[in-house]
Amino acid sequence: METLGKGFVATVYKFQKNGTTLVLKEFRPSWVAKLSHLLLRWKRHPYSTEEGIRAAFHRRRIASRLSKIWDQNNYIVDAIAMHDGRSFLCPYTEGRPVSHEELDRALAFIDQLKRHLREAGLPTISLEGVPLKYLPGKSHNRVVDTRNLLVKEDGSFKLIDFESGIPRIKGGRAVLDDTDLDKLEKYVNKI
Repeated sequence: METLGKGFVATVYKFQKNGTTLVLKEFRPSWVAKLSHLLLRWKRHPYSTEEGIRAAFHRRRIASRLSKIWDQNNYIVDAIAMHDGRSFLCPYTEGRPVSHEELDRALAFIDQLKRHLREAGLPTISLEGVPLKYLPGKSHNRVVDTRNLLVKEDGSFKLIDFESGIPRIKGGRAVLDDTDLDKLEKYVNKI
């Protein structure tokens, strides 16, 4: 297995199975993620439990399927199957990082995707601007992390990470990957 990346709550591995390239996302929240969640939300980090990981799995599946409806394209990497209660499998997506020249287009894509997700009651925190990566030489007034966004060979974007590790303060409260289930149900019934 090849390690593709390690974040605050998960490590992502790439491997081959029966000629297919897959990704395993294994959840093991760091002490930073656990402590920040405890301090901001006064409860255990959800990705420390099988229930929380299973919720992330289903949330990603729903978001991936809805993204196909929004534009006949799948903007969000799907989750294929749960694995051992601590991880899930996803298809591997070929792509490259967002370039300086593509930043404006990437920001427009992110804004559009956030609008769709909000309408559906799904979390947008993995798309929020966080001070992790600046693209020097590009004039913009937003701080954005584009590491979770790939550019596919056809020029379209693909969100490869839908889960957040560290809560953020929004509207005076700490949020992680909160889903508005009533809003989601109404949205799904409407389409």
